[in-house]
Amino acid sequence: MRKKATTRNKDNASLEHYKPTLKETLTILDKQYIQNSNKYATLTQDCFKGIAEKPPLTTALGRLLVHYKSEWYEELDGEGKRPEWEALNSEMTDDAENYLGYIKDGDEAKRDAYISKFDASEQESIKQGLEQQRRDYERFPADYKDAPDKKLTPEQLNLFGIIKELEEKAELWEKTKEKATKMLWWEDVVEGLAKQSQQTEQSDTETEKSQTSPPSTEQTETSATPATLSQNGEVWFMHPVAMVDYYMEGKKTETWDKVTNSRIALLHPKIRQHTLDFINDAESKLNLKLRVSDGYRSIEEQNKLYDKGRVNSDPIVTKVKGGYSFHNYGLAIDVVEILDNKAIFLDDKHRKIKEIVDIAKSYGFLWGGDWITFKDYPHFEITFGYKASELLKKYNEGELDDEGYVNIS
Repeated sequence: MRKKATTRNKDNASLEHYKPTLKETLTILDKQYIQNSNKYATLTQDCFKGIAEKPPLTTALGRLLVHYKSEWYEELDGEGKRPEWEALNSEMTDDAENYLGYIKDGDEAKRDAYISKFDASEQESIKQGLEQQRRDYERFPADYKDAPDKKLTPEQLNLFGIIKELEEKAELWEKTKEKATKMLWWEDVVEGLAKQSQQTEQSDTETEKSQTSPPSTEQTETSATPATLSQNGEVWFMHPVAMVDYYMEGKKTETWDKVTNSRIALLHPKIRQHTLDFINDAESKLNLKLRVSDGYRSIEEQNKLYDKGRVNSDPIVTKVKGGYSFHNYGLAIDVVEILDNKAIFLDDKHRKIKEIVDIAKSYGFLWGGDWITFKDYPHFEITFGYKASELLKKYNEGELDDEGYVNIS
């Protein structure tokens, strides 16, 4: 439904089938246009900016009430867990658990589940990599945990680091869910308020019986009807803050670097501003000058890279064929640091790699350094939930925008 609201036009003008919140929001946004102008608001930044100088519309949107389920209330299941949080396991730790289940226990079903999330063109090479890691793990000395730095080879030590990192990730998620469960205080508030209401009703009854003396200030305050809260944790509250970013002005339209600017201009329109903000934030917050060393790459160029080391004696530089890289759709970038006119490669040893990644992720980028196998530290991408194979299908079927990029709803 939300995707439909971001691509609204004359064929999708009616608000009849939208949920109440979306319907109300779009109704307000539509009022920025002259009636019968064949213009229809969408849930995009431009439409929100369009009402910034129309105080009545801005006020109406700011006062929009959102029906919201409190994060502090949820009925626990039979195991004392929060079902809605448990449903997030697949997003948070399934990959890690499938990887560990195969590497440590040899569970081939978990290996296949892990591989299935990758594009078909990558699955065989990833499978081979996992099988090699499994063989390496089986060669670990039985007592390696006593002194891994001394008892493991460099290759084994690297694998041990990956395993430890994923185990910590899974443990952290479990602790996060435990903490969330301890925060369930809404029901206590509701029960306390109900008790207060009972006391108020009793006080009101006694006040009605008393006709001989006027009520004191204390009695008046006691008799005031308290606010009531929904017992199922659903509340109404003001939510203008969530829309603040739509009104942000003065965003930079270029970076410090002409080379980067030219490469950003070739990226998919959906990620150009994100990339600009990422590069500019790295400069202003970290005093780092990052350059986009690679951005959009055509499918033909990707295939030429893939052929290197396969049709000639050059070293292999990529395992991805044309159409299966997010670079081919302008949705990925590689970056380097420029220091004293020299390019500094980004890897896990870079002095500010964590800060760089944090900034990139704040704009929605995924980082190649988070990949469990074949880590690509300079690589950042925004996939919008698509697999590369899905984008290739769109490309082959001609689902392109006015600039020739794959349509992303």
